[in-house]
Amino acid sequence: METSQLYDRLRGAVPIKLQRTSLHLYESLYPPDIVRIALLILLMSQDRIDLALKQAQTDYHIVSKWLSAILICQNSITSQKKNRLLLTVIDSAYRTNDFSSVLPHIRHLANSRQRRFGLVLVVSILQRIAPLMSFWAEQVYSNFKVSTNNHTISIANSIFLTHWFDVDENENSK
Repeated sequence: METSQLYDRLRGAVPIKLQRTSLHLYESLYPPDIVRIALLILLMSQDRIDLALKQAQTDYHIVSKWLSAILICQNSITSQKKNRLLLTVIDSAYRTNDFSSVLPHIRHLANSRQRRFGLVLVVSILQRIAPLMSFWAEQVYSNFKVSTNNHTISIANSIFLTHWFDVDENENSK
């Protein structure tokens, strides 16, 4: 989903003074994913755009740091050189709609004998990178839970925007 489409969806939740012209200004100052996350933060908090962008940058940095650490722990030193930051891989997959390069890393982590990070952290990471991916991530998350036979993780803690699917279905039925 493009940032402008996301903005259109969130228009009712975003303060009126944030006009489309200022959105283009923010898109020129920040990476698109930061703007997307900031708009999602605005939806949930009704905060100011500058605070939302700052929070989005912090969230993006934290996710990048954790995903980099996962790659380092799961791969040998020689294969580390071949891997870019997982967020970069996700960003590339987002552009090409090819998530096959991302999912093996996450599944390998979940099935790792070392279990340094554990299933709960994997789910947390999946939840936090969801806004960076298309909404297909919701299906990936559901499949991941089924494949690990863990249905006890609270859906209430998920930040996947499942209610948007209901909106899409209602719009498509018109």
